[in-house]
Amino acid sequence: MCVGDIGTVLKHLTLLNGDSRFPFFEKIDLQQAGIIGHSWGGAVSAEFCSVDDRCTVGVDLDGGLYGGAAQKGIRKPFLFLVGEGTPPYWLRAQMLFRPSLKARWAEVRKEENARWQTACGVSPDCQIETLPGVRHLNFGDLGILFRRPLYWLHPMLGRVGGQQGVRITREKVSEFLHRSLRDRN
Repeated sequence: MCVGDIGTVLKHLTLLNGDSRFPFFEKIDLQQAGIIGHSWGGAVSAEFCSVDDRCTVGVDLDGGLYGGAAQKGIRKPFLFLVGEGTPPYWLRAQMLFRPSLKARWAEVRKEENARWQTACGVSPDCQIETLPGVRHLNFGDLGILFRRPLYWLHPMLGRVGGQQGVRITREKVSEFLHRSLRDRN
């Protein structure tokens, strides 16, 4: 997935919205296009919202930043909803034998947070929220699909549980979108 893919989808939605042969004819409000993604998709949503005016509001669910979003900033209402930042499983294993890696992981998280802060620096409607007990896979279906006792062993699933992680994500995103779009009108 890349920024061009989002543009292509919006272009096709515009065509569907304008053609009376399709069931979506005049039913899509493209003036209120919310761009939302998880992980790499979240990074792409941030980049898209930093470069394309068709983005009205955006959400990055536990994704980093790439491209120019961290330097240019995001001038739209935007939410970075992030987990507690647990290192990948392969790094966690190495940390047991090399304590210096734990310090390096803390640096990586600090740098990531600084990039989010910079991206939000140009918009009063940009926010960063960290969810305690939520890890990378709690933002989507995988948190629900994993079953006990395996659930608690997976390093990218937090202590909140699968159903609760998705519920928290849904509530936070819905609240942000409703507030941002309501304030716009």
